[in-house]
Amino acid sequence: MGKGGAEELLCNLTSEMSENHEVTLYLFYKTIQSQNKIERLNPKVNVRYFLSPNMQALSKGRRLLNLINYLIAPI
Repeated sequence: MGKGGAEELLCNLTSEMSENHEVTLYLFYKTIQSQNKIERLNPKVNVRYFLSPNMQALSKGRRLLNLINYLIAPI
């Protein structure tokens, strides 16, 4: 989760929905930048990661994931 408006909307929506429902938020990978948004979520929201290691913003692993995402996005 980054700093954009869509991420803010996602945080607000999951927190609101978790009041009456069980909510699980799936993220591709854990980033240091997303930690602030995750801490603001309602404690009832479950957060799961497809890839668990922490990734720096410009790490090799993050660049590789971005490349794969761009390659398969048109599919």
